[in-house]
Amino acid sequence: MKKINPGLAITCLYRKRRTMSARINGTKFTMGGETTYGTISPDGNRIKLTDGTYWQKQGNEAPNPAADNPVPSVPQSAEIFDLNGSWTGSYENGSKARNPGVIRQTGTSVVIDKGEGSRSNGRIENNQIIATDWKLTGTISSDGKRITWANGTFWVPQNR
Repeated sequence: MKKINPGLAITCLYRKRRTMSARINGTKFTMGGETTYGTISPDGNRIKLTDGTYWQKQGNEAPNPAADNPVPSVPQSAEIFDLNGSWTGSYENGSKARNPGVIRQTGTSVVIDKGEGSRSNGRIENNQIIATDWKLTGTISSDGKRITWANGTFWVPQNR
């Protein structure tokens, strides 16, 4: 399964003065020789660091020199799987769903369709996929080829 953005390198404007290179790998952020940890927002537009500061997306325009916090020029989520496509659902009793489920993904945001007319917005956080409208969480396998949902069902990708 294809991963998206493994070990992303970005450029930041730091403390209004200098441009610094940074690297994101999972929740680990290294900038200027210092390492800290943080989380990327579900929409991929903000990184909140454990020291209370954050990096905010500035789009494709130049970084804002008036900002007090580091600003990524190309922020993206690190190490998430590309889950786009059709998935075969299976139930605890071994039977399969009649219609495939479909996941449409943009960064860490997803729209999940069960294949039965029911859809949910959601997000990916670490190895979890969260269907917010259904209040349901799934665990993504380490190879990205299986989602095990909290309700006992699981999905595997079709034709991959």
